[in-house]
Order: sequence, then C-alpha cells, then structure tokens
Amino acid sequence: MSEAKVIIKTANIKHRLKLLDALPIKYDVVVKSAYCKEWLLEIFKPRHLCFTEINKLGNRKDKTMLKIPNKNKMVDAIENFENVCYADADTLIEFKDYEHNQIVMVDDKDNREGVSITELDKFATKLKKARMDMPKTCFINYGCCTGWYPDKEVVERGVYEARKYFEEVSVGGSFVLKHVDILDKIDKVRVGEYLMMGTMGLSHLYSSDDTITIEAEILQTKTDGDILLDLGYQNITKNANPQIRCVNSDYSVVSESPLHNYSKGDMYRIKPDYTSFILAMSSLKIVYE
Repeated sequence: MSEAKVIIKTANIKHRLKLLDALPIKYDVVVKSAYCKEWLLEIFKPRHLCFTEINKLGNRKDKTMLKIPNKNKMVDAIENFENVCYADADTLIEFKDYEHNQIVMVDDKDNREGVSITELDKFATKLKKARMDMPKTCFINYGCCTGWYPDKEVVERGVYEARKYFEEVSVGGSFVLKHVDILDKIDKVRVGEYLMMGTMGLSHLYSSDDTITIEAEILQTKTDGDILLDLGYQNITKNANPQIRCVNSDYSVVSESPLHNYSKGDMYRIKPDYTSFILAMSSLKIVYE
C-alpha cells in the first residue's frame, strides 16, 4: 500500500513572498509548530519569523516568540528569542529585568489572548506604578477566534487606539493587505497560514490554489461514485473539502461522479482546509516540490 502524504509546492510560496516583498509595508512570517520545518525556514529567509513553539528550529536570537509562553517556559523563551509576547501586565513586570524585547498582545474583540484594547489605559497605569515604561511594540489580532474579518474601518480604529500607547503596531492577519488605502497606518503585517494555503489578501494576483494537497491511496471504489481513501480522523476532517462525505478512524469517503476513471490502488489528491492541513502535517509524510 502506498503511503499517504502532504505535497507542498514551494514555488507557489516563493512567488507569494515576492508579492509581499513588493508591497509598501513590512511583514513578518508566522511559523506554526505544525510546519516548522528546516527546509521551509530556508525559503522564508531572510525575513523576520514569529514562532508559536519553542523548539530547536526556533532558537534564533533575532526571532519572535509569538505564542504566549506558559509561566514555567518564560525563561526558556526569553533565552532563545529576542522578542517575547505578553498578554498581561503582571507577567510583563515580573520578567522586566531579563534582557529581551517585550511585545504586548492586544485583543481587539477577537476573543483571544491579550490585553483588551479597551483596557490599555489601565495596563499603562499598572506599568507606570511599577516604574516601567510601555513596551515599544504591540501585536493586534483579527479573525483568529471569531472567524470573521472586520472591515477596514474597524482595523483603522484599532490601530489608531493602539498608537496612543505604542510606537509600533503590527496587525494579523494578512486579510488586511486587501485594504491598500490603510496600509500606511500600519507598521507591520503578520502572515502565516494564508501564505501556505493561498487565500491571503493578495489571492487575486495569482491563480494557483494547489500549494498544499493531500495524496492518499484509494482503498475501494463504489458503483455510485463514492471513493474510500486511506485517510482517517488523525489526518483529515470532514470539512477538508466539499467532496468528502464522511471521515472515520480508518478511512474517508469522497463523492465522485459514477463515471470517474479511478480504480483501487490509485492515488487521489485533495485540497485541504487549514485544519486538515495542520492535522496532515503532523501525521503524514511531507513531500515538497
């Protein structure tokens, strides 16, 4: 039986990076733990990288630890990353004497970690009482937890509010790139999963959407067109692709036309959604072209 795999077209990623390089704005590349691979980091060089995990590939003093570390991992993060993100004043004050750059995560109604944008004044007051200056930079996130992406007025208002307290404002995610007329108000944009999946703000500039595909062997074909693939819960979700009818612990069922030309033993490719991409990267062999 042939081994299921994730196939990544690196030429597409390189092309998107060139598109980003041509924009009138700086950007950082977010490297999630699922695709923190040495060969991929080589493609991202020399751009600034933001990691979501402390590991041997992330131990670069000129990089950023994006994910808020657990309390017992703060020292480890500080020792291995030049920039470390914080979500509350107490932890920031506790580690203020360690040599590193502190970045404040700001939550603008996205329901994720960070200081609420409506409580930045209280945050600044608490630091002042501790005889500490506000950090230079903040990261604002949109769309990560709510699943919706605000219009440019919301982003512009959030950046304006954050600018009262911080010299540099970085915004995630890359959907803001389509709001070209407000990019001059933002210092940096963070791009990550959209760079990999091909649905970022610059998607209208390229036609290829097959940067990431999952390939698996056909276990059985049915007369009604259904195809059973060698992919289970640990590799893919039912929402990975509209053609997937169901997924169980052993296989997936894909709906095809009864007139398809596939046979048992053939390899079948699926373009996954982001969740399935993460699952597959953690469970399947990875091949890059």
